[in-house]
Amino acid sequence: MNSVFRSLSTYAAIVIGVLGVLVVLYAWNLPPFRGTTEETNDAYVRGKVTLLAPQLAGYIVEVPVQDYQNVKKGDLIVQIDDRIYRQKLEQAKATLESAEASLDNSEQSRKSAEARSTPPRRLSKAPMRRSNLPAPPSSAPLRF
Repeated sequence: MNSVFRSLSTYAAIVIGVLGVLVVLYAWNLPPFRGTTEETNDAYVRGKVTLLAPQLAGYIVEVPVQDYQNVKKGDLIVQIDDRIYRQKLEQAKATLESAEASLDNSEQSRKSAEARSTPPRRLSKAPMRRSNLPAPPSSAPLRF
């Protein structure tokens, strides 16, 4: 009788405790006593659940189908608000136009810089002639 588990009353208390826990789980319909089928007073309820995953996120504007309606592949189930995507499209178009204008401006600046850096071309290859005017005297006094 030195050990706690040698007593018959200890075993009885453990068995009564485990049975009490099992009774509480059964009464509250908790696992392992809960079934997978929901029941009503009149019939069994079973439902089919189909998960839908949209390719775009957004607010739903319209749901053109009714409950329990049969749908086929390609049928419209929900319509998502497209105003946000239209705004993003317009913003992307404006950004593209701005980038194209900047590119045109850069191209024009490059052409202007090339035109300024190259010496002017002569139209004809004939040597330039001096006019028949007399040369100014180099010893003439300067007047101011």
